[in-house]
Amino acid sequence: MTFQGLAQNQTISGYIYDNTTENKDAVIGANISSHDGLHGTVSDVNGFFSLTLPSTYEHIHVSFVGFAEQEIHLPANTPVSVYLEAKVLDEVEFTYKKLDRSSIETYNSQTLDQKDLEKAACCNLSESFETSIAVDVSFSDAVTGAKRIRMLGLDSYYTQVMMETHPSIRGLANSFGMLYVPGPFMNSIAINRGAGSVTDGYEAITGQINYCYKTPNDSERFFFNLFATRFGQFELNTNASHRLNDKLSTILFVHGRLNQFKLDNNEDSFQDVPLNQRVIVTNKWFYDSKKAFRTRFGFTYTFDEREAGQLAFLPLNQGESNLFETANINRRYDVFAKTGFILPREGQSIGVRYTYYNHQQQAWYGQRFYNAVENFAQVNLAFQTPMNDPKSSMKLGLSYQFNDFNESLDQFDLSRREMVPGIYAEYTYNDCEKFSAVVGMRGDFHNIHGFWLSPRAHLKYNLPKKFTLKASAGKGYRTPNLIAENIGGLASNRQVDIQTNQGFESAWNAGGSILKAFYLGFQQASIVIDYYRTDFQNRMVYDYETPAQLNFYQLDGRSYANSFQVEANVEAADGLDFQVAYKFDDVHITYASGMKLAPYIPRHKMLVTADYETPNEKWRFNLTGQLNGRSRIPSTESNPIPYQRPDESELFFTLNSQITATLKQFECYIGGENLNNYWQENPIIAARQTDSEFFDGSMIWGPLGGSRVYAGIRWTVPYKQNEKNN
Repeated sequence: MTFQGLAQNQTISGYIYDNTTENKDAVIGANISSHDGLHGTVSDVNGFFSLTLPSTYEHIHVSFVGFAEQEIHLPANTPVSVYLEAKVLDEVEFTYKKLDRSSIETYNSQTLDQKDLEKAACCNLSESFETSIAVDVSFSDAVTGAKRIRMLGLDSYYTQVMMETHPSIRGLANSFGMLYVPGPFMNSIAINRGAGSVTDGYEAITGQINYCYKTPNDSERFFFNLFATRFGQFELNTNASHRLNDKLSTILFVHGRLNQFKLDNNEDSFQDVPLNQRVIVTNKWFYDSKKAFRTRFGFTYTFDEREAGQLAFLPLNQGESNLFETANINRRYDVFAKTGFILPREGQSIGVRYTYYNHQQQAWYGQRFYNAVENFAQVNLAFQTPMNDPKSSMKLGLSYQFNDFNESLDQFDLSRREMVPGIYAEYTYNDCEKFSAVVGMRGDFHNIHGFWLSPRAHLKYNLPKKFTLKASAGKGYRTPNLIAENIGGLASNRQVDIQTNQGFESAWNAGGSILKAFYLGFQQASIVIDYYRTDFQNRMVYDYETPAQLNFYQLDGRSYANSFQVEANVEAADGLDFQVAYKFDDVHITYASGMKLAPYIPRHKMLVTADYETPNEKWRFNLTGQLNGRSRIPSTESNPIPYQRPDESELFFTLNSQITATLKQFECYIGGENLNNYWQENPIIAARQTDSEFFDGSMIWGPLGGSRVYAGIRWTVPYKQNEKNN
């Protein structure tokens, strides 16, 4: 932590603290940079930073969202301790800073902050990516309203989705879990492309999505959001926090959703938007002993009930019998906790993460009955210590994962019990200026599938002229959840056939990115190019290739995904930002009938966004356009002519927009999704003959329901200045 005088360079290190709390919490992710912006780093989980500068530099700048920037003159032979003060514009004004692709972080990461999330309706996690090309969102079928996301061309279950590093959307939650994360409660979403960290488990194959909720230290005292759409959907989101003392604080989140609106705009006899009732309650607690112990813990309760299909009260169904109706009832209980112990030796710490959830789902789809209960528990212990080289550190850990999965569909019993102890080690090297690396290895013993070895590596190198190269490679594993991951297939009369040996999935992922930051005049701009490839060694194939059949079997052959993406961002003028992005996904699977492109995945996609905020920050305007290329559709050639569909989808464009007005503690917004009112025609095959073998609502490649216009209001009550230290 001391300066070392060098002929050409000097190294400064120290800690960043939050001076608004009595115990002076460490600030994670503070920006430390030279006055010209050519040198920089960020503080780690302990608030520590180290930065090498030319000997001619005399001061550094320290900044963090919501705090006043500080200029620190470089002292001699002493460590630096920086205490950040809250930035106060007035009692009700908050400033959020856009977090771009980082040239400092080793991982290829992108963060969507609160301001990004407010650019769209953002009712839930699945809708939070509408202004980002990194993640694709689509409907899983034309009946249930379930949505799926894809990253690097593969479905979300190949991406590890976490809530503040706790396992979140996995297993049974793959059906509707994306809908159970309210957008207004999130503070940020971190999207990491490529193999994840070994510290978080073996399941990250294509990347990680880690969403973080607000905390009492960075949130308002009270928040209220009311949201409604033209489809008759109403949502209420509210959170309240309280700082009991300088050690203990809590925050409560409540979400409610109601939709009882009868809607059949395309007159196919099916409800366009499922009838829905949902309640979600989350309570989180934070405790800091002010010495060597910290913990945070909480719980979430979720209840979701949805009805869809040929509901009896729709005009076309009155007097009809044998209607195809569906219902899904989900109940979920989550308990989570983290504890941290700071050891006497500087830089050493122990962290323990605990996660448990119980998820119950009961459903019927016509004459099919689906029942599932999942009990999941995980404990993860990590010990972190610095190495002899101050630029290096090591993390060692143990984990244990238990998953009791009981699932049945008609005559199929897909129950299993998994017990997986694991051990891992991860080495980190970071000289901040040029090169950094995170290299890890973990071993897990699965009681059903045997020993799994997961090597992973992430590298970053900064070149002159603000070029940054990043690369990663690694292997991941997962146990597939056949029905939960194909819930849309039940919105049909497809006959289900499941291979006796369900097996597991494993794949290598490798790729990297090139980042170039520059100025156009006085305005910031950047270009990022990404390429990743995923190669499967083991895979469960979900085969929709034969009409009226849904077959599950182990891969026999090759399966791979190539994903290429280029993204350009420019600040055209003060308050005016543009983004242009293009993505190419090439995903192939070997089916029983041969190797083919994976269905419903557009090979080409373009996105353009324009965001403008007035100088007085009273008005915000957001515009997003997406052009989706053609995708392959499984052949329906053997169907009768009225029930045949093209073998390729249409090229289509969607336009989203939102206008937000700010008045002191209130924000009012109005917007629309798919404003050009494009939707997939006749999405349900044999919609009026649901008792025939050709009935199928699972072949979805485009938007459903047409344009969605919405409006909402946000009311924020901040903490008063004299409450900030309490």
